[in-house]
This record gives sequence, C-alpha cells and structure tokens, in this order.
Amino acid sequence: MRYDLILIHPPSVYDFRRKPFFPGPIAITVGRYTPIFIAVPLGMISISAHLNSLGYKTKIFNLAEWMIRNKDDVEEILSKIEADVFGIDLHWCVSSHGSIELARICKRTHPNSLVILGGLTASFFHDEIVMEFPFVDAVVRGEAEEVLSQIIECKGDKKRFKNIPNLTYLDENRRVKINPFMPLCKTLDEYEFSRVDLIEPNELLLSGAGGLKSWVLPLARGCTLNCKHCGGSSYSYRLIFNRDRPAPRSPEKIYEDITTLKELGIDAVFLIQDPRTLGRNYWQSLFNIIKREKIDLKQLGIELFWPVDKEFLDAVSATKLPIIMNISPESGNEEVRRKQGRYYTDKQLLDTVLMCREKNIKITVFFMIGCGFENLDTLKDTWYLCAKLYHLDRELRRGDERDFSGPLWVKPEIGAMILLDPGSHAYMNPDEYGYQLYFKNFKDYYNGLTYPSWHQWFSYRTKYFSKRELARLTITSLNLLINLEEQFSTYKSPLELCQLRFERFRNNLNYFIIEEVD
Repeated sequence: MRYDLILIHPPSVYDFRRKPFFPGPIAITVGRYTPIFIAVPLGMISISAHLNSLGYKTKIFNLAEWMIRNKDDVEEILSKIEADVFGIDLHWCVSSHGSIELARICKRTHPNSLVILGGLTASFFHDEIVMEFPFVDAVVRGEAEEVLSQIIECKGDKKRFKNIPNLTYLDENRRVKINPFMPLCKTLDEYEFSRVDLIEPNELLLSGAGGLKSWVLPLARGCTLNCKHCGGSSYSYRLIFNRDRPAPRSPEKIYEDITTLKELGIDAVFLIQDPRTLGRNYWQSLFNIIKREKIDLKQLGIELFWPVDKEFLDAVSATKLPIIMNISPESGNEEVRRKQGRYYTDKQLLDTVLMCREKNIKITVFFMIGCGFENLDTLKDTWYLCAKLYHLDRELRRGDERDFSGPLWVKPEIGAMILLDPGSHAYMNPDEYGYQLYFKNFKDYYNGLTYPSWHQWFSYRTKYFSKRELARLTITSLNLLINLEEQFSTYKSPLELCQLRFERFRNNLNYFIIEEVD
C-alpha cells in the first residue's frame, strides 16, 4: 500500500543497537517507555485520525519500539514503505539525534518524497533545522492537524509551500522562509486521541504497571502554569506556538475517549494536565460524568500541579475508581521549590498525602535532581522529606496492609532532569534561574546525544553542581530510596530482596560508568 502520509516515531538515539549506549536512569520517571523513549506524542494520533477521516491513507510507525523488538536493518525496512510524505516527530528534545538520523534515512531511501519534522523541539529550532539539515524539507511549527493535508496536496511541489501556514522551509535560493501561523484551535473536541490502534507496533507502548494496558489522554493543549524548566509551560506555548491560553477537551469527549480505549482493551488511563487548571466547572463536570456513566477502569491516573482540597478529593473519590495521583514538588526545600514555579509548602504537600489516604487514593511524589539553585544542604531536605514520606506510608497502613511489601499509599521518586527543555523560562534566562547552558542550539542537542553515556548528556550545569556532580548525586539519591525501601518495607521473598539488590548493583555500576566513560 502507498500512504499519503506515514508518521514515524524515532528512538531517542540512533542506532542504539549498534553503538555503546549507557542510558543510566534517564527514563526512571517514565520507566515503561524505556530509555529509547517509545512514547508516541499524542499529536500523532490526532493527526492520523483526522487525516483518515478526510480520506487520506495514513499510518503511525513506532520505529522506536520496533527497533527494540527487531534486529533487522532499519534502512531496508523503511525503503519498503511507500509514502508521499514522511512525517517525523521531534517533540521531546531527547529525540534530537534519532529524529534527524531518521529523516536522513527517509530522504536517502525516498528522495522524491517529502520529509517533514514537527513537535515542540522542532518548532523551537525550526529555522536552524532546515538550514543545517537539507534533507528535511520543512518543519511544521505548532499544530499540524490542518497543515499536513495541505502538504500532502502539494504532491511534492515545494513551490506550493509558500501558501501553507505554520511552515518553515528553504526556498529555491536557500533562504529561510517562515510562514505565518494559522488560527489556533480553541478546543480539542474536533480531534481524536484514543485511536491507539493506529500505532504499529504498540505492545510495549501500552504495557503499564501490574500487567495493565494503559494509555494517556490530554485534557488540554497548552498550560496555565509557568514552571521554570518546562518546555510545555504557558510561557513556552506563547513563545513557540503563539498560544496564549489552553484549548480544552470537553468532559464529554474525555468520556468518549475512555469508552473507545476500553473497546480497544485499555484498562488504565492517565489524564495529562491537572483538571483544576481548566476551572471548577470543568473538573466537577468531568468527575460527575465518570461517576454517572459508571466507567469501568482498573486505574485512573490524575496529575496534580499543586496540593488538593477536600472538595476536589470528594469529587474524585465519588467516581469509585481506583485512583493514583502524581504530584511533583521537585525539591524538598520550599525556597528552591518556589524558584522552580511550585508555590506550596511541605505542610500542604503532607496534608494532601493524608487526605488522599483518607479517600484510599494512592499518590506518587516526584523530586528532581537539577533544580537551578539546589545545593547540598537543600538536597538533603529532599532526602529527609523522602524518608518522612516512607515513614508516613507505614503509619497510614491498617490491618493486613502492614504486610504489603514496598510503598503502598505514598511513593516518593527521584529522577534527574538531564536535558533542559528548549524554550522554557530557564533555557531562555539561564542566569536568572541558576543554570549555565552547554547546549545552546539544536546542533548542541543533536551532537550531545551522540555520546555513549547518560552523564555526558546533561545539557547544563547548575549554580552549585557540575554535570558530573549532578550525575553522582542522582545515583546517590536513587540508592537512598533503595535504603528507605529496605528500612520501611516488609520485603520477605528472596525474589523481592534480589530485585532490590540488583537495583543497587545497577546504580553502583553507573558510578563506575561516570568515572570511566569520558
């Protein structure tokens, strides 16, 4: 079959199967997506579903997952795919190397087809990409659902690019042309985000914890918050996409999405965006619909951008679903936390944990290595707060729950921010937020990710810590969590104890890699 458009999701680094590759803990907060980042951006689903509804033939090829499961030659496989347009996502900056190398292969194997990049990172570095990599025919800046149909209709004639909004490309004289933005969508209701059947392969992608099949759904496009290191903040969406307010997806459409996912065998759903950012009426309507329709899920994940109150938790609890919440204070030090854009106290965080326990709601608390003004003393506050959360988890147990091995109601996690998001407040104003940038343009991200080890990928240093010190502190923090697991948990089986020891061994191996790989 010949496709009008083939959308391809690349591995983070190409070709990780044939070169030294020490990813370390880079994917610790998104473990199921692997260090290769097999997660397909949600925009690829909305693009493919929208174009299919218009009669175009499209497909999403998750090359990242395919490469994990196959040893075949990528160039040979891609040469057999016939398409007028090859669309490659460069959404997360961790994909900078993989996206470009994939674009190079697509143009080499299909010189008469168009090769297009899109996503947050591509949109930020749009002009540099088309100048430095001539095999990329154009970059779509921002929203692409309505743009890609116009690109398909070009039939390979680049002279027609001048009439297509959101496009950056080189004209026949190799001058950069940046077309104006088209009007932004005001709602996401006209698009689909649940069509996971459009992605091939998707077995690993949909595999969640505990054997569940899981997927994520967006509550909105854009954000109302300004977290300083985030490339998806309100500031960044305004800077990169010209978007000054979120485009929400209605609660009715979220319900339809969950129903579709259930039909496709998905039994766990995580909602991206804190529903409270869209207003009280929105989240009340959302949870009322879920309650009224008696949606049957084995798990519903909810993202929290700040601590909760009783009214919100009551509405969530009334759905009668197994709920897990995620909140990211980033630092255990309140001053460092505020400088990152998180304006709440330890007490408010701990009150949220206690209220969640009262409603039998589990919560994961994420901390980050790489806050700009973090020093060793403030980092110790994070370690102390992690210990306090582990202790609290034990105290909150009742009856037979005391025999449960591992964290039950509250689980602290620590991960490293290895790459600073392009277009974030901190990237644009590094001195103001305690950073010194090593990756200052797209070529820096692309070249930096060719190094073999994760500790070499840090795109910055902070005011108090070098790249190597940030890497060491990451491993120290992960070993601390293992120590807390052993101290506060009730691991009894040899297998569970062996898994903990293996995690410590793997962490300590990364100490060796940090020192020996240079």
